[in-house]
Amino acid sequence: HAAAPPSTPAPSGTWAPGTRWRVTITDGPRRPVQFVTFRVDSDAAHSCMGGDWKRLRRVDGYYDNLSEPAWRIEGNHLIILLASDICDNYDQLDGSIAQGRFSARHSAFGIEGGEELGTAVAVPVK
Repeated sequence: HAAAPPSTPAPSGTWAPGTRWRVTITDGPRRPVQFVTFRVDSDAAHSCMGGDWKRLRRVDGYYDNLSEPAWRIEGNHLIILLASDICDNYDQLDGSIAQGRFSARHSAFGIEGGEELGTAVAVPVK
């Protein structure tokens, strides 16, 4: 497809500092669906996991195990750590951004192995 003219604004659904995303976490019948809205921040986050992590700020909603959320992106591959400050027990959303939305696997892993918990989707909000 042809490149957009330079005067075209960035498409909705671009993961960038200052944007807000509403995340829906669906972990199957054993847990209720949870909703949390984050503002993407550019401040460095401290994580036990290697990489260039940035902070997420909760602006609305709730998630049970939320603690110092952080994000890292390479291309359209985005990882969100829901608890970046708890070492060896990572609660993460790992997926990609396509067509203005984030789709991910929700999993937990640590020194004792990993567990698939469910799925998550996120969309930009005002």
